[in-house]
Amino acid sequence: MSPVQDPTLTLFTLHGLAVSLRDRADTHTERAEALLLGVERAFAQQMRGEPIDLGELIALAEAAAAESDTSRRLAEKLLRGLRAMVKGAGLLVTLPKLVHAERVL
Repeated sequence: MSPVQDPTLTLFTLHGLAVSLRDRADTHTERAEALLLGVERAFAQQMRGEPIDLGELIALAEAAAAESDTSRRLAEKLLRGLRAMVKGAGLLVTLPKLVHAERVL
């Protein structure tokens, strides 16, 4: 199986992005820290072969990206990778975006 198609490699890569996002940010609110830890835990759970709620994972990642001013590009890369993984699993339907994740001050 090629590295692009290996779901384990994809999960490790996405987990690494979530960890990098948390480590690279200059500042974090408690909320941002909790969101990123939730994303990391979900990836770790999936890597152990346990089921996860992909809708909840996407919501956590979107909220974490909205909180991450200092690492915007890394957050966007994490979201793109996560959406590609979910879409590849056939679980993501493209719908109009009705609610935007907004940064909470």
